[in-house]
Amino acid sequence: MLAINKRLKLVASYVEDKRLADIGSDHAYLPIYLAKENKINFAIAGEIVEGPHKVSIKNVKEEGLSGVIECRKAAGLEAIELADNIEVITICGMGGKLIADILEKGKDKLINRPNLILQPNLGERFVREKLQDLGYTITAENIIEEDGHIYEIIVATDGHMSLAEDEKNFGKFLSKEKINIVMEKLEKLYPDAKPELNFSNSFELLIATILSAQCTDVRVNKVTEKLFRDFKTPEEFLTLNIEDLSKYIHSCGFYNSKSKNILETCRILVEKYNSTVPSDMESLTTLPGVGRKTANVVRSCAFGIPSLAVDTHVFRVTNRIGIINEGNVLDSEFALMKKLKKNTWNKAHHLFIFHGRRVCKSRKPNCEKCIINSECLYYKNL
Repeated sequence: MLAINKRLKLVASYVEDKRLADIGSDHAYLPIYLAKENKINFAIAGEIVEGPHKVSIKNVKEEGLSGVIECRKAAGLEAIELADNIEVITICGMGGKLIADILEKGKDKLINRPNLILQPNLGERFVREKLQDLGYTITAENIIEEDGHIYEIIVATDGHMSLAEDEKNFGKFLSKEKINIVMEKLEKLYPDAKPELNFSNSFELLIATILSAQCTDVRVNKVTEKLFRDFKTPEEFLTLNIEDLSKYIHSCGFYNSKSKNILETCRILVEKYNSTVPSDMESLTTLPGVGRKTANVVRSCAFGIPSLAVDTHVFRVTNRIGIINEGNVLDSEFALMKKLKKNTWNKAHHLFIFHGRRVCKSRKPNCEKCIINSECLYYKNL
């Protein structure tokens, strides 16, 4: 018996009807396998290319299935006659746009509403949109990794559906699975992802994060190396005036406003919080120079509280991949909280930052070498 790969075996697992049309059948491996497994009693192996078509005839004959499988040389659904009473159509190993075009051009062959099992190599959005246009509803989706590539399988039957934008990109059933794959890949790529700001306590992290606004972590670390050696507590910082502190942090940019915010924050910590850094969002965001991002960094990295700090890297990477589709940082934070498991929030923040700084850069993302380009909406649309 001819061997088939695990991708086609997964496709075969969704075949529940007896009369099959396998379009773009290549060497007819799928219908042969299904016939040998007694899952079908009739099949059309449609193939337009002469070479594979001849091989399919040879394979069917050698397997003793000439009475079950008809090999027809035809383009797309032209291989099907309505009299064949086809109950299920499989189309595998093509681009999503080509599969959508095949369905559109052959929609007169869908009048009996056969079930559809489709396996696009890419461009899955085209398939989902076409299914919606043709009055099909998606009943199952799956993903499989083979030879370093991620493949999707989409199963559809007669019925109405209305897909949201993210469902067109990732599917009604696949969004969570795809996110899990993205996170697993990033964790393997960056097993040591962690804060790149240097700090030894919550107070130092708070000050360093305030300084990091519009400044690199590398620059902040150079500044805080001396700053934290000379001044270790809010009380010690309050021995400085704005001009004195500005000299320390001058290279971080916006030194006057940052100095003012830091000193006022230190005053509040001393007077209101007994010189300790609060851990709740409401208290943190009342401190000068502390927004939600800074507060989330402190909550996550200093206190271990599940938090999603969305900076420019996290915003860019998550929207570019297609995990979310939001227009600003705040909406992105809340959308990610819904998409990601709560126990992954703290780690996810660092993974996205690492990837944004090293691969998914703002102006010239290195898409060709990106480990998650097979899941990335931006890359698929290039």
